Amino acid sequence: MIFTKSAHTVFFLYFLSIQTEELQAFHLHPMSPTVTSSRSCYTAESSSYGRTIATTTYPYDTHCHGPTRYFIPSRSLSVRPSSSTSLNGVLNTAVLSASLSATAKLLSSIGIGALATPVGPKQFGNILDSSAVSALSKLTYWLFQPCFLLCGVASTLAKACSGTGGLPTSALMVLPLAALVQISLGSLAAKCITTKKFGIRPLFLGIDIDDDAGASDIQMCTTFANSGPLPTILSDALFRGELLSDVAACISFYLLVWSPLFWSLGKIILGLNETDNALSANGTSKVSKVVRQVKSFLSPPVIGSLMGIIIGSTSILRNAFLTPGAPLAPVFGAFRTFGVAYLPAAVLVLAGSLVKKDASTTDSESKDTKSSSSVHPKTIISLLFSRFILSPLLALTTVRLLLGANLLPVDNARTLAVVTFTLLMEGCMPPAQNSVVMLQLADQKVRAAKMAKLLTVIYALSSIPVTLLLSGCLGMSGILNVIV
Repeated sequence: MIFTKSAHTVFFLYFLSIQTEELQAFHLHPMSPTVTSSRSCYTAESSSYGRTIATTTYPYDTHCHGPTRYFIPSRSLSVRPSSSTSLNGVLNTAVLSASLSATAKLLSSIGIGALATPVGPKQFGNILDSSAVSALSKLTYWLFQPCFLLCGVASTLAKACSGTGGLPTSALMVLPLAALVQISLGSLAAKCITTKKFGIRPLFLGIDIDDDAGASDIQMCTTFANSGPLPTILSDALFRGELLSDVAACISFYLLVWSPLFWSLGKIILGLNETDNALSANGTSKVSKVVRQVKSFLSPPVIGSLMGIIIGSTSILRNAFLTPGAPLAPVFGAFRTFGVAYLPAAVLVLAGSLVKKDASTTDSESKDTKSSSSVHPKTIISLLFSRFILSPLLALTTVRLLLGANLLPVDNARTLAVVTFTLLMEGCMPPAQNSVVMLQLADQKVRAAKMAKLLTVIYALSSIPVTLLLSGCLGMSGILNVIV
């Protein structure tokens, strides 16, 4: 079980993060950009992908706090190449320490949550059992996450529309398009990996050549990553204040496309749409079919993000919800209160889902379940390759394509760094947990058990690659250079 298998990893990472305490809290002492001064201005260079993306000219009246300058940016920017390499940014001590600290915080949180599961000591109550995880998961999906996304999107758009900060709306609208590109590339790659040709399935995936269900599970894990809770948790460990809000808003806009595609295309990949088609063919009207399709796209997180867009971009609603003392300000405050519960609840759901005892079964059921839900080592290796080597390369390809199409905000160093970091981070996450939920809802218990076992192993082994990849995201995006 993950609690015992990853315990050494948790404490090893935690120990290293303590040894670099001065650098791990970089949101308090951020890495200063490369600065050249004159009598009237400062010029800061923001590097990304091994070259300088933008040179930003800042006014001379900067604010100093200790060794770090906090700049008030102007709009004088230019794009020019640089000879620096992205490897230097990735191997930077501050970058490695920051990603190490974030991963250690995540693993420590999961470890603490695991103490309350049936696997943990009895002194902690063993209250985080399967029923508690199920109830908490529903609360997170239907209430906490929509409120979190609503507040984050609304606040970011309100700042952008009022000119008081935040990311430009045009930059945020790139995220849904990028999500579509990344998912499409991932789906295409998954199709190639799970093909029946050339004996790939038994040779590299560890499944029979005619095991379409097993191939579909691998294809699902390759196509869809954990694009909501885990990136938000890691961002919370990395950043603070306005930068955290901007990254959370980018994740929210990314989910506008990811979530509908997950619950629609995901069913097609897993072969569960045949059940839906059979149900819809049994005397249901066309209106019911349309309603079912709309519901599959409008999940609660998507609705929360859409409500945030409407509130943040409409002046009347923005003044009614976000202005202190406004009539609906208490309602927005209530949304924010429930949204604060999202990250703790997501961590507990993650801990409870990965750390659990096997349910008691009869001897015959136990033999059948073990034989049908066993995971081949080749399957694990292939998924580690697809999620932590292939998917990051596809994410980098997506950013390159958007840069080539002039869709990324290259004229704004800070916005470019935030958007780039979000896109790269989304491509470095382990598979989506909700794949198990989707199989359970379709009454595919054996496949759900196998998927849960597979994800448990993948998540247990993902701490080191996620730490290294997160360092790459921080270094290549240049986001540490534009922290204000």
